[in-house]
Amino acid sequence: ISECIPRMGLFFEKNEKLKSFDLNLARGASESDIESLFSALKSRSCPIEKIGLNRIGHRGIEQLLTLFNNDPGVTPKRIFMSWNWVEEGRGCRDVSRLLSNQNIDLEEVNLTDEQIDSDGFQRIANALACRKQPLNSLVLRRNHSIGGNRGFGGSEGIIRFAQAFASNPDTIPNNLCISGNGIGPVGLQDLSNVLVRRSFPLESLELYANKIHTETANGFLSPFRQRPGLIPKILNLSYNPIDDLDVSSLLREENCSLSSINLFPNEIRRDTVNAIARSVGTNKTVREILFDIREFPWEGWWALGNALCNQTNIPATFTSNHTLTRFGCEKDYNNNFSPYSPFIRWHLAINALPDKKLVARMKVVDTHFARKFDLNPFRELAPSLIAEILGFLSRAFAELEGHGKLPLVHDYGKYKRKQEGVSRNNNLTICFLMVKCIPEMLHGVVNHRKGNNFS
Repeated sequence: ISECIPRMGLFFEKNEKLKSFDLNLARGASESDIESLFSALKSRSCPIEKIGLNRIGHRGIEQLLTLFNNDPGVTPKRIFMSWNWVEEGRGCRDVSRLLSNQNIDLEEVNLTDEQIDSDGFQRIANALACRKQPLNSLVLRRNHSIGGNRGFGGSEGIIRFAQAFASNPDTIPNNLCISGNGIGPVGLQDLSNVLVRRSFPLESLELYANKIHTETANGFLSPFRQRPGLIPKILNLSYNPIDDLDVSSLLREENCSLSSINLFPNEIRRDTVNAIARSVGTNKTVREILFDIREFPWEGWWALGNALCNQTNIPATFTSNHTLTRFGCEKDYNNNFSPYSPFIRWHLAINALPDKKLVARMKVVDTHFARKFDLNPFRELAPSLIAEILGFLSRAFAELEGHGKLPLVHDYGKYKRKQEGVSRNNNLTICFLMVKCIPEMLHGVVNHRKGNNFS
């Protein structure tokens, strides 16, 4: 390393397109190594955007962060550190100084396996709370000592974190990851009580691989029931002992900001799955709900299918859920033994299209015009609206023909055709039925006198 680092100055100077640099060492770096590395970074006309510092030792981290603090123009916007044991020396204090430096344009800080305990975590939280602009991302992953006798401090660390941001919750990083730190049953609701007082929701909150049980998770969600628009958009609670989560009431709220919740591989109870499936019908934001279940209940299949495409009438189909693309885990709705599988797979696939009005038209045409022409919505319309009706259908046909992978008339499988007893119409048949129904749609305006040939 002592021979390689001095040569980096020329390498960095000649490669201005270089955006990211990772330094992984088998042993710590010496003082001269760090000085050479800093000189190499300083030789560039523009700073490196992201630097990874792995196993360079807590003394090396202390020295490099001090240099960054003294010369903010060299500091990368994204700093990743792991296995440097920053808590063994002054490293955590230097990280806090870096975070509180208003002259440094930091966007992301990642501290993984750094032995940060509750005191160190509080220093970091206090520094973040002083920032004028919040970090875009903060990752504090697996900060426990070998043997787990020190560690992150679990619930105590979360309580101190919440206390640090109590007066200014908007300074909490927009993407927050506190995973693998042994968070227990106490303190998590303190965090949600702070998050619910923000002006806007977090983009993501990752709490996976902790010790969060069902009761603790429901307590965390409790404050958001009054303000569902402030729940984090992406909530990751995977690899926690959770078997029942009351998220269905939140999903029913019109302004719920939740777009993704990950409970995988936790096995969720059947009645909870049914409640969640029923609740997504009118939701306009949720994209994925991930969990595991030994046996997907048929009530859940029916509720999910009805939520994705309510076939009661055209308005109900048009206002069905057009955002959900993943539910449960893939092995559930790929189960060929379920008669609903093809139906659900197809509707989850078309929900992935970005134009939700197009998705709604696809469902309306496929449900109400692919098997038989549904006249009921048109019988009470004024004849002057016939042009708009034809325009809607022709526009839908033209749009659908441009999606070869998602055909207009989808074959849901032999079970579906056998159950309905009718075959699906192709595009020409639908157009013919539409034209054939124009006289009835015009309420007798068109006079079918004997002898006239309108063919």
